[in-house]
Amino acid sequence: MGVLAKPEPSRFGRCGPAIAARTAQTFHASGFATRSGIRREIELALPDITGVTTTMASDPEMLRSGSTALGVGDGVVDVHVRSSCRTTYEQSLYIPYIPDQDAVEVERFLTIWTPLAQPTRIIDIRWTGDLTLPLNFKIYARSAAPVRAPLLTCAFSNLEQYEIAIEMPKTPAGTPLISLEQLTSGDFAWFKITYEADAAVAAVQQYADNETPAGLDVLIKAPIQLVITKLVFNYTRQPGILFNTEQAQQDIEHYIAALMAPARLSAADLQDRLYSAGADLASIKRTGVLLVEGGFEV
Repeated sequence: MGVLAKPEPSRFGRCGPAIAARTAQTFHASGFATRSGIRREIELALPDITGVTTTMASDPEMLRSGSTALGVGDGVVDVHVRSSCRTTYEQSLYIPYIPDQDAVEVERFLTIWTPLAQPTRIIDIRWTGDLTLPLNFKIYARSAAPVRAPLLTCAFSNLEQYEIAIEMPKTPAGTPLISLEQLTSGDFAWFKITYEADAAVAAVQQYADNETPAGLDVLIKAPIQLVITKLVFNYTRQPGILFNTEQAQQDIEHYIAALMAPARLSAADLQDRLYSAGADLASIKRTGVLLVEGGFEV
């Protein structure tokens, strides 16, 4: 008669299922397992946060994730945050001038730029010797971690590295318009860069790095700014009722500034601001400047 072999106990004993359960509990308890959990975790830890939007590995917008041969997605999460810390920065840069390189004319000021906080919009770059002199410049960006966040997936995060190139402005006769300071290491000039930035991005990234469980890659980013150049409003009002233009402008500015995905710009919400300011009927033309009876801009 055959003998049934007794199964050998796991070399982990009874700890195997317990470890798996504890891992799952740790992952979910961290607060970074769901969209609502991420939002709640960040907003509770950092009260200055005014908006949180999460992109998970299963979302079509997520470009950092892939799938294994078994169809299991990578554990990646992109979290866009906005805070009341967002402000305008002015930073002075001492940039070297490169007239040529390898017998090829360059005639540009070139430097690697380390911003004071995560930039959300570059406003301007000016030469400190003449702030009215217009400059042609470009800002190049690349990923500091191409494997983790390749190409533009690093944008608006602390993985984005910047390089600035400013053309030397010249007169029609070819005379340079920027005076150079000559040092033993080369020629330099002072520039001032003005940009909007949110210091909370780095703070939230540090918090996420400390609280995120192993196996989950959370990248904190600033949101892409909504920039509306002009809107046109037409409205009517009842006789004897004044339209409060200043109130309408402020209400619309605050409404647009507070927008954060997945919320959308709503024509009905914009019209409500006009009604509150005294309008009887209102319509919106979604091009041009925000105008109300002679007009005002936001």
